[in-house]
Amino acid sequence: AGIESRPLISGGDIVGIQLLGDPPRFLQRDDVILGVDSHRITERQQLADLAATAGDSIALAVRRAGVEGVVELTSSR
Repeated sequence: AGIESRPLISGGDIVGIQLLGDPPRFLQRDDVILGVDSHRITERQQLADLAATAGDSIALAVRRAGVEGVVELTSSR
């Protein structure tokens, strides 16, 4: 299950994972997840694995409408 996504290719390289579905909370359709905690994301399973092993906080690099930024997420555990 999860959110529908696809690899985003630029210049022959996978640069991130583009969200095609409607993600929850702070993400939006067509956002591109570029990395998690300084790890470049090139496939959906890699994103799932990093999210599953994340500690109390993670840094998510995202491109939205051509603008890149970092979102800091903190767990409420």
